[in-house]
Amino acid sequence: MTEFKVQLEDKLVQTIGYSTIEKYLNEYLNQIILKISAQEVLSDLKSFDLENDSKWKLAREQAWKEQGYLYHK
Repeated sequence: MTEFKVQLEDKLVQTIGYSTIEKYLNEYLNQIILKISAQEVLSDLKSFDLENDSKWKLAREQAWKEQGYLYHK
């Protein structure tokens, strides 16, 4: 595991609080991980040809048969 050292003004830590800053940093890092994961998925998705995949086509048709009534009013 890699550890990063972040320097903050003491007044900022006193004003916001150590645990609040730690919470925000963890949330931000989780968002970064999520964005990177999403980019990887999107880049992998380009390698799939779902329009011409028979299993995907069958699943789409089945889903429409089961759920299509939700979109017809």
